[in-house]
Amino acid sequence: MTQSKIVCSFNRDFAMKSARINQYEGDILFNPSIRIFHYVCQFRSFTKAAKQLGITQSAVSQSIAQLEKQLGVELFDRTSRPMALTKEAQLLRNQILRDMSDMSLLMDEVRRKNYIQTSLSIGLIDSVGRTIGPALISALSANGRYVEIKSGTSDYLVQELTNGNLDCIIASSLSSQSLIPQQELILTEPHIIMMPKSFGHNRPHWTWDQLQFCGLPMIRYGLTTGSGEVIEKSLRQARLNLPKRFCVDDNQIMFGLVSCGLGWCLTQPVTALLAKEYLSQVILTAAPYPCENRQIFIAGKTGLPKLFIEEIKNICREQLMHSVIPQITSLMPWLKDKVIVY
Repeated sequence: MTQSKIVCSFNRDFAMKSARINQYEGDILFNPSIRIFHYVCQFRSFTKAAKQLGITQSAVSQSIAQLEKQLGVELFDRTSRPMALTKEAQLLRNQILRDMSDMSLLMDEVRRKNYIQTSLSIGLIDSVGRTIGPALISALSANGRYVEIKSGTSDYLVQELTNGNLDCIIASSLSSQSLIPQQELILTEPHIIMMPKSFGHNRPHWTWDQLQFCGLPMIRYGLTTGSGEVIEKSLRQARLNLPKRFCVDDNQIMFGLVSCGLGWCLTQPVTALLAKEYLSQVILTAAPYPCENRQIFIAGKTGLPKLFIEEIKNICREQLMHSVIPQITSLMPWLKDKVIVY
């Protein structure tokens, strides 16, 4: 009996009942009644579970009663509507879900080691796709896996993930990210200013007041992008009401407009690496305080084995640490230690 199977806060009587569950665990995991128990837990109703399983309600009731007799505990409070799980049932169900998850991970590991092709659909925001996308695709497809890549704004990728059209995404900060079940932060980076070289060469640092009255409009990202949402939040914090002249959702268009002297923009170090053809015509400098950092996270759909998330996260971290960060510190040395890889 492992320590993880007994919760210390339970009273002594419940601990004894837990021990009975552990004693019979090896038998019941392969018992057909465990499938019925799982459906009753899901629907909290004998009738709904029976309908889903295609059997009679009587068969469900008898199976649960037999399981309770075998374990010597009650699994459901039948007086409440919908039925409530007892602590013993919650313990048993949690163990079953852990075993199901472990089996899923094991099956995927067997596929990988035997080069059995699996498929994976990934969504990438533009700055990630263009910097580490090729290395990510190469690593994921090395064992014959079919990899499908979609690119788009963070808002679009989150929607596609929520609708089940993507297995996982790498996207930037969004208020809706709290609705995503599996997510892990992989990068935090500050914002920077991109100014036309002909305009900003005499001022290495800018304040919000200076930017507001500098004579050039701010070129904004669209609100459907993660960057656009974070930047608008920063402008609200600085209590700025800048006039809206240009609004784009494409990085190359943004950089082209700045290089032509049509305005300035807030962007991020990783994104600025995409502006190589414009760097001779622009100046990059730190954004004024206060200004929100951009967070980049990896998120997976419900039911996606954590093995996939860990694999993608490790590939991204390797590329960020050994390829992207050195480029950023070479181009923008003042950002050393300010771009954080998790």
